[in-house]
Amino acid sequence: MNNAGDMSDRFGLDERNEEQYERVVDFNSHSMTMASRVALSHFQRTGGCNIMHSTSLAVLDGGGAGLYASTKGFVSTVTRNMA
Repeated sequence: MNNAGDMSDRFGLDERNEEQYERVVDFNSHSMTMASRVALSHFQRTGGCNIMHSTSLAVLDGGGAGLYASTKGFVSTVTRNMA
């Protein structure tokens, strides 16, 4: 179960510095894909299992944190692709 997420602060994209941007994208998107890759490899060797990713209602309306919501939209899309 992947339930990780980092919203950091509610900054607009134009207000974020590169470090803040990288932290949110890395934590919410990159960590999920890397963990899933490791899990898939293990499950393929052992006969399978399920991987679940949680996202956020912010995916529907931006939730006041556009970068966070965007990365959770990424998680939703990758999850559907994996399925």
